[in-house]
Amino acid sequence: MKCNESISLPASINTSIVQESGIGPMLYAIMESDLHTLSIMNMLIKYADDTNMIVLADSDVDLFEEMNYVKQWAQQNRMFINIAKTKEIAFKQANPRLYITPVSVSEVQQVSSAKLL
Repeated sequence: MKCNESISLPASINTSIVQESGIGPMLYAIMESDLHTLSIMNMLIKYADDTNMIVLADSDVDLFEEMNYVKQWAQQNRMFINIAKTKEIAFKQANPRLYITPVSVSEVQQVSSAKLL
């Protein structure tokens, strides 16, 4: 790095992606390319540095297991899940006979609506 006429010595960076850098989203996409769900019934939808997980009510792997797997993956890859920005929403049929009680992940806030941009 050069500031005025002074040049600093090189230093290695071994973790992180620079916030708001031009290549940050692409580097994150490459980094998370091996992240997947435990069940083929469930889905991950990834865009830039956001990941959405869809866990079906009749899945063979429940929300707790899927979330624990993602947390373990993040820890192994030295990544941080911002729980304050993590939300859970349960979609259900309008028919009251088909109502499924939402299962909440304890540290994640449950919401009734969300904006996905």
